[in-house]
Amino acid sequence: MKKIISHIITSGITMLGCWFAFSLKGPNLDKELTALHKQNDSLMLVMANTKLERAKLDSISNNLKSQVIEDKKQLTTLNKKANEYKKKYNEELRHIDSMSNNDVASSFADAFK
Repeated sequence: MKKIISHIITSGITMLGCWFAFSLKGPNLDKELTALHKQNDSLMLVMANTKLERAKLDSISNNLKSQVIEDKKQLTTLNKKANEYKKKYNEELRHIDSMSNNDVASSFADAFK
């Protein structure tokens, strides 16, 4: 118990000494406080600007995400068309491969009539 009381008294004296040292500064303290307030205001302004910039970037990000989704839909549609054309191409190629030379020549000539 003596140690606790001794610690409390020592802490109180230390705090009292700090208070005296703090109060002795006087005018310098006002200047420091003013500088700290200006610094705080500046930091708050930077934080506000950063929030605005982040909101703008979030908006751009969301727009780009929706554009990516739309592009994926278009690519899916184009992929279906490409597969259909590939299928038709392969069918025509098999048809031509199965034809005789005379049939190919005749078909070719008929295309230009």
